[in-house]
Amino acid sequence: MKTETVNTIVPGIYRHFKGNLYFVLGLAWSRDDWANPEKAEVIYHPLYPVENLGWRRDITLEKFFGPAGAPEPSSSTPRFLKVIDWELPNILPGKTFVEKGRSDLGVFTIKQVIQVSTREVLVEATGVNVGPVKIGVEAFRASKYQIIN
Repeated sequence: MKTETVNTIVPGIYRHFKGNLYFVLGLAWSRDDWANPEKAEVIYHPLYPVENLGWRRDITLEKFFGPAGAPEPSSSTPRFLKVIDWELPNILPGKTFVEKGRSDLGVFTIKQVIQVSTREVLVEATGVNVGPVKIGVEAFRASKYQIIN
């Protein structure tokens, strides 16, 4: 896994200290602060069901990687911790997909992404022709599934 430095962030799936997973796309700057690395904000998206599925951009790198209990200096738990490297925003809640070569299964809709062990992350989805399923995210990277929208 790649390591973050103070002025960069590697796209991936990160776990918040309260347990929810988020997809981190990268960094953004306001038009007025684009040259100031300290003003960079992390662009991330929740991987669980929420009403507003918009991208978030309200946390600086310092706060993102800082202690969860900030500003209390005694906290050593990081606010966010990377679970796996992930480059593509294709496993977001609400997206639909099909299994390649299995049209009989119909269309699936992603409900949420969960972490079941240190290195195992699953996509929870519901299907039209089958009940709820859990699929390892690596199957999406291996192109076993095709995202429709």
